[in-house]
Amino acid sequence: MKIIIMFLVLIPVIAFSQETVTPFEFEVAIGPNWGIQKQKGEDVRTGLNVFMEMRYNYKVCFDFGMQFFVGAYERLNNNDNSETIYRNVIIQPVADYNFRQGKKVNPFVGLGIGLAAIDIDNDRVVEKSYCVNPRIGAEFFHHARVTFEYRLLRTDYSFWGCSIGIVFGGGNKKQN
Repeated sequence: MKIIIMFLVLIPVIAFSQETVTPFEFEVAIGPNWGIQKQKGEDVRTGLNVFMEMRYNYKVCFDFGMQFFVGAYERLNNNDNSETIYRNVIIQPVADYNFRQGKKVNPFVGLGIGLAAIDIDNDRVVEKSYCVNPRIGAEFFHHARVTFEYRLLRTDYSFWGCSIGIVFGGGNKKQN
């Protein structure tokens, strides 16, 4: 909670006028995810994730935003042929460092820290967890974004993900 409050206090402090990059952007992304195989005798099927993210770009190569994530994957128990579906809902503030902000190819690294709810299908049990989300990727031509990430949740609920997103807004400002 202290980290979230620190982000909310620091964002206005480091903000100053934008010169080249449009400040607000919104991303919608979809892609596969792979659950972590922690227990012996289990296989993991690739799942699907969808997320929306709103970001504010700063002139100093940083962007900060809020992400809403929904995803699922299946684990198959080979011993009794049972299947368990893990559905995840995650909300988290995110921050990225952009290496070439305003250029046609913009690599970035980022981090999100938030809260997750995991719905386990077998017993309709809902687990709660903190989520730490390191990520790396690139934005192409200001409107297409590819992201590789790891979502660290408690016990064996963590998973890898990859997504392709479309960015609305963002890009370079029009020069007068």
